[in-house]
Amino acid sequence: MPLDTTTTAGDRVISPVARRIRDRAAAQPDAVCLRWEFDGEPVELTYRRTWVGVEAAAEGLRGRGIGPLNKVAVLSPNDPRVVVATIAVLTVGAAWLPVNSRESVDTIAGLLEQFGCDLLVVHPDLRAVATEIAARVPGLGGVVELDQLSSVPADRPAARAGDEADRELAAIFPTGGTTGRPKGVAFTHERLAAIVDAYAQVQAVPGDVYLAAAPLTHVGGRICLSVVASGGAVVILPSFDETAVLAAIDRHRVTTLTVTPTMLYRLLDAPHRDSYDTSSLRALVYGGAPTALSRIREALAVFGPVLEGGYGQTESPMFITRFRADEHLVDGAAAPDVRLRSVGRPTAVSEVRIVDPEGDDLPAGEPGRILVRGAFTMAGYYRDPAATASRTEADGFRSTGDIGFLDADGFLTLVGRETDLIITGGFNVYPAEVETVVAAQPGVRECAVFGLPDQTWGEAVVAVVSAEEGAVVDPGALRRAVRPLLGGVKTPKRIEVVDELPRNDNGKILKRVLVEERQA
Repeated sequence: MPLDTTTTAGDRVISPVARRIRDRAAAQPDAVCLRWEFDGEPVELTYRRTWVGVEAAAEGLRGRGIGPLNKVAVLSPNDPRVVVATIAVLTVGAAWLPVNSRESVDTIAGLLEQFGCDLLVVHPDLRAVATEIAARVPGLGGVVELDQLSSVPADRPAARAGDEADRELAAIFPTGGTTGRPKGVAFTHERLAAIVDAYAQVQAVPGDVYLAAAPLTHVGGRICLSVVASGGAVVILPSFDETAVLAAIDRHRVTTLTVTPTMLYRLLDAPHRDSYDTSSLRALVYGGAPTALSRIREALAVFGPVLEGGYGQTESPMFITRFRADEHLVDGAAAPDVRLRSVGRPTAVSEVRIVDPEGDDLPAGEPGRILVRGAFTMAGYYRDPAATASRTEADGFRSTGDIGFLDADGFLTLVGRETDLIITGGFNVYPAEVETVVAAQPGVRECAVFGLPDQTWGEAVVAVVSAEEGAVVDPGALRRAVRPLLGGVKTPKRIEVVDELPRNDNGKILKRVLVEERQA
C-alpha cells in the first residue's frame, strides 16, 4: 500500500493510517476524540478539532522540511498533544519513533543516532533534556516543542535529505532491551495500517472509550491510533496510578483498558477500590508478562467477566492470540488452571504454527517454536538484515523467539523464550513452567526463573521471588512445597527473596539484570 498523494489539501503525501483518521473525522466531526483532565476539570477535543490540530502540526513539519524520507522522534510523557503530533508525522509520510521519556539521556541520544532521526519533538517540560540530547547527536536536524509544532518557520528550509529506502517506512519501535542493546522494529505504512485494521476487526466496538494510562511510547500508542481510526474516544492519563485509573473509569465511563500484570495487581490492591464504579468496563486487557492465576481469579471476582488476555510482541503487536472474556469462564465459574495459563487462540488476522527445530509442525500439547504470519507483523529490523533473517521463516511466517504449545482446542500456552532455555543435567527446563508453579504458592507475589552456570549440573535452575505484602516467604519451605509439583530436575536449586523484581518501563521483568547481578 504506497503512500496516497491524493488528498483534499492538494498534491501532498498522506499515509494510510492518517487517511483513515481523516476520513473518520469527516464522518463524525462532533464526536469526542480525545479527553484528559486539566486542573481537575475534564477537557475534550472533538474529531473535527483534533484533525484541525493534526493539519496545523503537519504544516509545521512540512515547514521544517520533514517528509516521507525522514524520521521524527517524539519524546514526551503521556499527553494528548503526543497523539496529535504522531498523527501529524504520519500525515506527512514521515516515520514515527516513540521515545520513552524515562530513559537516560545516553540511551535516548543513542537511539536517535542509531536510527538517524531528523527531528526531535519534545514535551516543554523536557526542554533541558532535549538540549543535552541535541548536543550529543550531531546529525539531528532540529528540536521543536509540542506547543510550537504547528508554527511554520519564517525561513522555511528545503526538504531534508533522506534515504530513498525509507520512503515506505512508517515507524521504528525500539525493542525493550531486556536482553541487551535495543533493535529497531520497522513497520511500513502498509503494515502499520494493518495494525489499525486488525484492531477494528478484532477488538473495536462502537462507542468505545479507551483509557490510555500505560506509556504511549509502547503498545498504548498503537492502540490510541487504532481507537481513533475506529471512531472511539481516548482518555489520556499522564501515567499509571491505580487510584487515578479507577477514578477515570468511573468518571469517563471507560469501556476498555490495557494493563500489565503489575498494573492489574495494583488495581486489585488499591485502597477504597470498591468505592469506584467500574461497571462500564467491557474489556480489561492484561498481558505483557505471566499473570498469577490467583490474581486472575480475584480480578474476575472484582471486575466481573471482562478480563481479556492475549499475546503480542513489538514485532507482532497485540494480535497473535486473544483470550476472550467469555473464555475465562466455564459454566459461569473461572476456567480451569490449564485454560487460565493460556494466552488464548489465534485471532482472525493471525496464523500460528508450533514447529520443531527442523520446521516441521508439532502435535497438540508438544512444545516447540512459535511462528506467526499476518499483515500486522513487522517489515523487519531497521537496517539489520542479519537480525531480520534470524526471524524470517518460509511462507511468510516470522519466528516469535518464544516456545509454546497449542492444546486440542487451539489455546496457546507460552513456555519460555528460546534463549531462556535452561539445560540442567542434560534435561531441558523452560522457565515459564517453573515460574507458574512457584508463583502459585501462598505468599509469593511474582517470580523470575533463569539458569546460572553450575559445575555439577552445567546450569542450575534459580528462582528469584518477591513476597506479597505482609507475607514472609522461606526459600527452603518454598523449595519443599514445589518439588512434588515440579520434580527434582525442574525444582530450583536456589531460591532468593527480594523486595522487588527489576523491570523496564513496559512492566517486563529484566532477567538480564538478575543474571548479571548474580554473576558479578
